[in-house]
Amino acid sequence: MNKDYKRLLELIPSVDDYNWALHTGEWRPHVSFFASTHYNKKHVSTDSKGFRQTYIKDSLIKLDNMATQPINIMLGGSVTFGAGASSDKKTIPSYLNNIDLDDQSKWVNFGANGFTGGQELILFMMYRHLFQNIKRVILFSGYNDIRIFFMSDKYNNDFGTVHHASLFRKTFVPNIEHSFISRVIRKLIDSFYSKEIKKYGIDMNTIKLKPLINFLRKKITYKQLQQTTHQSAFYKIQDHKKEVKNIIQPIKNNFSNWEILSKQLGFEIIYIMQPYYKWCNKKLTKEEQELIDLYHIRRKRDGVVKDDMDENLYKWYQAEMTKICQTHNIMFFDMNQELKKYDIKNEWIFWDTQHMTDRGNEICARVIQDII
Repeated sequence: MNKDYKRLLELIPSVDDYNWALHTGEWRPHVSFFASTHYNKKHVSTDSKGFRQTYIKDSLIKLDNMATQPINIMLGGSVTFGAGASSDKKTIPSYLNNIDLDDQSKWVNFGANGFTGGQELILFMMYRHLFQNIKRVILFSGYNDIRIFFMSDKYNNDFGTVHHASLFRKTFVPNIEHSFISRVIRKLIDSFYSKEIKKYGIDMNTIKLKPLINFLRKKITYKQLQQTTHQSAFYKIQDHKKEVKNIIQPIKNNFSNWEILSKQLGFEIIYIMQPYYKWCNKKLTKEEQELIDLYHIRRKRDGVVKDDMDENLYKWYQAEMTKICQTHNIMFFDMNQELKKYDIKNEWIFWDTQHMTDRGNEICARVIQDII
């Protein structure tokens, strides 16, 4: 165990259980992956379907017993799931259950680590049959749709993308020879012609040996070499900042479906843009600053995200999400703005750039209760 991770555990002891939860997740059709079933650790547990356990006081809410009961569903990624919470009772849905004990409708946790908006929609559709009396659906979401775009090298304008998309794409790429000589030739071409390779969107890992040799012998052009590449519906991202607008169409598709579902099933739907430490202009406590510094050390790939998730991007994204929600009759709230109404300058609410401490989850739950 390195010293940075050891320090993280000193500050947030529950993190180890969540790392195990992530590493022991399992493949699920349609949503790509989901939490393991019957996961039971000190700080986190899941039920027979892989959902985070939710409580009202000390009583466990069992989904199997909620078929005819009034129910509220909270969807989202790892923040909704409650990554980092000290127990199942300290997640936002569990806190909501304990704020208004007179409310007969109970909250359940449909959060899933790493999920994008499209995966949240599919998850809901796969499990909505469990409940006959859905009163309200909250999408506490937004961060993963934009974060995963900045972490990706390829994108699809209809489907968007998901965590580990490259692993799934490789499964369907035709078998390509990867002998020693082919690897050497690929490396040579990539080294000497990298600018042109990028310009033409040539994926060197999907080209067979013969076209590579012909290219080196100048028997075929860049364009001809590109035509031998496995043709994919995913395009190569050239400039993340310029192309980030492409995340909007998949979100519009999702919200169009949410509008139809809410009308047909008769539930209220609310979208709440989840908080990010820069977007809510939080004055960091010393614990938050140390943990965020540790986060960027641990997550080298988040270097791009750290630089680009700025105020300008936030304002653009918030404006786009506001318009989408208005178009599809979905209530919109921005937790970043809502938190500014509360005195949180001395509150330790983040344990990295977006995940919340127990206190952060409790404050978000109270904000949500005020909103609804």
